[in-house]
Amino acid sequence: MWFWLKHSELRQYILVLGAFLAFMPASSTCAGNSIQLSPDSGTVVHQETRHYPEKWEQQCRMALSHFPELNNIRIRFVEKTRLAPLATAPTFRSLFRRHEKRTYTITISRKTIRMLDSILFKNLSTDAQIGVLGHELSHVADLKRFGFFGFLRHAFLYTFSKKYGDQFEFNTDRICIEHGLGFKLLAWSREVRNKLKMKQFDREKSSDQTPERYMNPDTILKEIQRMEKK
Repeated sequence: MWFWLKHSELRQYILVLGAFLAFMPASSTCAGNSIQLSPDSGTVVHQETRHYPEKWEQQCRMALSHFPELNNIRIRFVEKTRLAPLATAPTFRSLFRRHEKRTYTITISRKTIRMLDSILFKNLSTDAQIGVLGHELSHVADLKRFGFFGFLRHAFLYTFSKKYGDQFEFNTDRICIEHGLGFKLLAWSREVRNKLKMKQFDREKSSDQTPERYMNPDTILKEIQRMEKK
């Protein structure tokens, strides 16, 4: 999750960091047929496709329950010190495999700059936590359409094309809502805007104009209502 802030230097740093996150090497993953607790890392491992930080296991499971198509996809939820509060990327080695054989890492930042501290995962309400995890899992569900070279193209465009980044994140919010997490996403959207003391993110429009990088609360509500009518 990259937050489109008004500070141009910080924004550029976040975008470049996003490209490099895609090429992080895969870390070793504990596996088993039942839930285990890794004493050295404080991580709960469920079967061979899941890897959770122990304290966030419930939120991860609740968000995952809305994505049955990801049941057999290897997803690792890890905590690290990162600038961006959350980020999702396939591991570099798994990029050479088919989508169903890839390993995806969802990084939850435990520490960031002071400006973003209030919206770190640990400082959000439970509903907002599930909502933003839903957004990150929507990335995983969406990235399955990219092969290796397709992902390289995506990473390049996301880093250097603001229009492409806007469309990609906006569509990710739509995928999240389609998976039944609209009100959780709404909770996250409202909470983040309140904590950052902004009605909307930089370059986001308050009317029906585009672009909106991340859906604002009004747009989320409209999307929920539109899907309920289907």
